[in-house]
Amino acid sequence: MVRKSLVNAVAVLLFIAIVLMLVTVYATNGRKGYTVVFYVFTAVCVAAFASFIHMFVAKDRMCDGLFMGLVLLLTVGLRALWVFKVPTLPISDYLANQSYAFYFINGFFNAYDPSYSVFPHKMSYPLVIQLIYKFTGVDINAAKALNIVMSAGSVVLLYHIGKLMLDNRAGKTAALMFALWPAQIMFNSVLAPEHIFVFFLLLTVYCLLNIKPQALFRRELLFAVFTGISAAASQLFRPVIYVLFPAIFVYIVVLCQHAGAFLQKVIMKVLLLGVVVLSYFVSLYCINLAVQPVTGVDITRSSPGMSLLMGTNFESDGTYNVEDASYMREYDFDYEKVHSAAKEAAIGRIKDDPVRFASLVAKKYGIIWGNESYALEGALSNVDERSVDTNLLSLLTPLLEKCSQAYYIAILLLALPGSIFALKDSEYGMAVPCLVLFGFVVSFCFLDAKSINHVPAVPMFFLIGGTGLISMMDALSEASLSFDYEEPDKTAGAVFRVFTVFVCAAVFATVVLMSRNDKGIRRHVGVVMPAIYSNGVLYETDPMPVPIKGMILVPDYLLAEMTGAESELGEGNRIILSRGARKLVFELESSIVSINGQARDIGVPVTVMQGAVYIPLRAAAEGLGLTVNYFPETSRIEIRSPETSPGVQEYTPNTRKPAQGVQKYTPNTRKPAQGVQKFN
Repeated sequence: MVRKSLVNAVAVLLFIAIVLMLVTVYATNGRKGYTVVFYVFTAVCVAAFASFIHMFVAKDRMCDGLFMGLVLLLTVGLRALWVFKVPTLPISDYLANQSYAFYFINGFFNAYDPSYSVFPHKMSYPLVIQLIYKFTGVDINAAKALNIVMSAGSVVLLYHIGKLMLDNRAGKTAALMFALWPAQIMFNSVLAPEHIFVFFLLLTVYCLLNIKPQALFRRELLFAVFTGISAAASQLFRPVIYVLFPAIFVYIVVLCQHAGAFLQKVIMKVLLLGVVVLSYFVSLYCINLAVQPVTGVDITRSSPGMSLLMGTNFESDGTYNVEDASYMREYDFDYEKVHSAAKEAAIGRIKDDPVRFASLVAKKYGIIWGNESYALEGALSNVDERSVDTNLLSLLTPLLEKCSQAYYIAILLLALPGSIFALKDSEYGMAVPCLVLFGFVVSFCFLDAKSINHVPAVPMFFLIGGTGLISMMDALSEASLSFDYEEPDKTAGAVFRVFTVFVCAAVFATVVLMSRNDKGIRRHVGVVMPAIYSNGVLYETDPMPVPIKGMILVPDYLLAEMTGAESELGEGNRIILSRGARKLVFELESSIVSINGQARDIGVPVTVMQGAVYIPLRAAAEGLGLTVNYFPETSRIEIRSPETSPGVQEYTPNTRKPAQGVQKYTPNTRKPAQGVQKFN
């Protein structure tokens, strides 16, 4: 009775939530000027999809192996075509991901964006793609190929989850929905962690659904271990523990009913839940043992503090804003201090004006669930104009936007009968996707609002909608007993597995190599290295300059050459730079520099990387009496001595080559002093 009441309550609340999503979508479309024609087109799409499912899936006219092989081919083909035709270059957070992967693979482990210290999960995606780069070279096409492989893997998981929820027809329907998902197709050209995150989220759901009373208990324990491991992998890319663990707890403790005496059932539930939790934490800490010593970031930590702060900002409608982001710099990117202060301020906002917060939740609901704009915006935000017809792309953009939005509406409409049929689900197979989806809906009411937030929730719509569609067709045709799903097609299954491996391997290799005719570092690496000029002379830095906490660091001997200073090794592992009457004394692993005897904190410690002593460029140059200017548009740094500053003509950025007449400087081969020991 308790189980049924709980599932019914979640299903009803989910039905209401989906109806509200459709209302927000309608409001968003109204602001964009969508007409009746758009909704007629959407209705036709829904009818066409339902007819296809009725003819080829509901009646099971095609073997699973062939059907899923075609779906996988469709999944990979559409995404590879988009990636090839729309060469998206990384920007903003996506550029930070690529930049860190680039620096990491070159041995600079601390060259990450300072926000990574506050949001440790941001560290995971660059670490994964740098592993890919070890085999392919630093090429953004390799990361995009990984996106496609993860998409194919998600299709496979949706198929198997659907089989566990109802039967093979529900799995095929959900897989086909994912394959045709326009927003996800377009988002494959963006270097974002959502692709990997969705895969591991679905893997967690699959493993959890395999914990069922009908199975052998040792098999349940094995899948409990896998559930914890996959949940930990999900947590590495997005902090979703507050969404996953309630669903895991409810499923194991409430919904799974084992045979035996009461005490025996309690012991089995406690044991299963304990195994999940234990494997989760063991997995996280094992991965952290390899990551933290190298990067200095503890990836086991997770706090919603900053996201909660931004999600309660009334002036910004709960979205990212500079005011709340300043907390990170105010507390020097200290994880504990930033999240503690942010959480306290956010709770204070809710307590001070709960009515206004309720109004804010309604606004955020529309921002998060109202449209699929994140995909097209991300894919077209920074396109390599040398490799695409921008005029044609501009003409197609409105059509792509409407197609994406129409498909999103269709998904929500199909999910409505799914939430209704969840009320009749005696096996509670639909409960897990419903619980996960409901967890996302509730958590997003408090966290910062972005359209991209709902990406991991959409596959849950596929599962609920696919299962609901098949259940509805069975109910209408009264044919639910005319199929036998107990005997799998072993031949088709073998073909399916071979085909899956072949397609994923072929696409991974093809997408990496398909644009190799262009060797430009901006296209394939996606990172523009800062060009450093000193009094008009371009310096080629080797080893490369490295960004740490928003500052550029360069080797001490190159810094001396750029600034005209003298460099020497002092006592106690001190590096001394002298220029005229100015004298700077740095200590290894310390952010304190002595400028003519006066101590000053420069924010970033002097450190040894790649066999060289790295010093913050701006702090050192300005300490020596020079001026430093940075041009972010061209990633150009200019150092000027006082005698050359007057009368300097205004610089016009050139994105291709150095300014005309600028001499190219080749640094000498002198290496830093040998025997420098780490300062304690």
